[in-house]
Amino acid sequence: MSFTNIEIGKSHYDLCHLRVSNILQMAKIRPDFYEKQLTQAIYTIAPNNKDPQYALKMSVQERYAILLSYLQLVENRLDDDVQISEYLGEDLTNFSHERIEINNISVRPLNGLEAHALEEGCETTIDWIMGAMAIQIGCDELPPVDDFTNLNFTKNLIKTRIDQLSKLEIWRFNELFNTYLHIENQFNSLVNIVFDNGIVLRKINGGTDDAPLRFRITSAFTGHANDILSIAYEDDPDI
Repeated sequence: MSFTNIEIGKSHYDLCHLRVSNILQMAKIRPDFYEKQLTQAIYTIAPNNKDPQYALKMSVQERYAILLSYLQLVENRLDDDVQISEYLGEDLTNFSHERIEINNISVRPLNGLEAHALEEGCETTIDWIMGAMAIQIGCDELPPVDDFTNLNFTKNLIKTRIDQLSKLEIWRFNELFNTYLHIENQFNSLVNIVFDNGIVLRKINGGTDDAPLRFRITSAFTGHANDILSIAYEDDPDI
């Protein structure tokens, strides 16, 4: 049963409560695969029957805007000092998936499928940064990639494009990276995405205490539901 309606980007979502089935699904997912957990939850909390892969096609900004909007409305296990509103943009309808181009260098938002691929393939924060840049950017050395494919193809494509980036001379890499960061920041109107061994969020408008936080869908499991999930994640101190 839905309990509220939100608009993110150009899409409307009737938010629904998580179900016991989500516990059973997440119990089979590695505790540190936060993006995969979030995908499973989105299919429940923001259902859309028109496209069975919509949660993977969403940008990471939209995915986390849905997560934070949901956490604001339900009981959660976040620290009392965390004000979720400080991590959400004021206008959640203002978002575009279109590439932005500057000086023949273009960038588009990272999507959920690519976040899955990075999560499975990355060992360090550097891997996340290089991998995200490699798949999002379009330039002379790396033609833009916009087609939605599958997980294995995406993982291989990211690896191939990282290899291409690694062959660049430093001056050219710096030029590309500066433009990439500048354009990528323009997509952060919903939430402020950065990488730290995965996807974390900074406060949307910064602040004196601007340490990035990792928001997890498992924070929405409380009481006995959390106890049950904790059995599957017994080695994870954050559950």
